[in-house]
Amino acid sequence: MLLRAGPHNDRWVQATKIEGEDTFVCEAASNEYLDPADQMSGAGNARMQGLGWTAVEGADFTRFDESATAEQRRAIAALLLATLTEIYGHDSSVAPRIEFP
Repeated sequence: MLLRAGPHNDRWVQATKIEGEDTFVCEAASNEYLDPADQMSGAGNARMQGLGWTAVEGADFTRFDESATAEQRRAIAALLLATLTEIYGHDSSVAPRIEFP
């Protein structure tokens, strides 16, 4: 599942369940893929890492989260929404665009 921040195609997070496991791999757009006007500052990158994202040079931010329980899945959803609003500036009063690639 891919979530986009409002009309911005380059501001996104996604989560994919790893087949046969109770784990989601999550990704979030990094400066590698953000439009120049949307690039994160050093503080933005630090905030991403503070949310538990791992910076991968030349790629997106990633993280792996256990998803066996409803509580764990709610925590993943909350993290994805926090990333969209706190990092990418998504208006939390509007649902993000959801895509299923």
